[in-house]
Amino acid sequence: MAIFYILLLFMIIAAIIAVETKYLLSAVICIGAVGFGASIMFLFLRAPDIAITQIVVEVLALIILIRACISRERTFISGPREFFGVVVSVVIIFVIFLAGIKILETLPDFGTAAFIAAAEAP
Repeated sequence: MAIFYILLLFMIIAAIIAVETKYLLSAVICIGAVGFGASIMFLFLRAPDIAITQIVVEVLALIILIRACISRERTFISGPREFFGVVVSVVIIFVIFLAGIKILETLPDFGTAAFIAAAEAP
């Protein structure tokens, strides 16, 4: 039960920071933190469908809002820093891809658990 209060406190603090900050990008990130906190709360309340919907909506909203904030001020990086950024991004995407494959291998086939439960029912 304490985790609910900690998560609620985190969401309240993030919302207050979003309202009080003078930087638009910081406000957008704090609002994203509130939304992701809400999705975690939905997971604890055993509503994974609502949590997944919240995450999808939150990611799309953050992409649109961050893109709108960044397009106001553009700075271009060239040279060795650009190459380093590309290499780091590719490595991170590859690691996430490998972790996703490993996780998907551990999941049962879709509908297998429900089929077994229905077969064992009297």
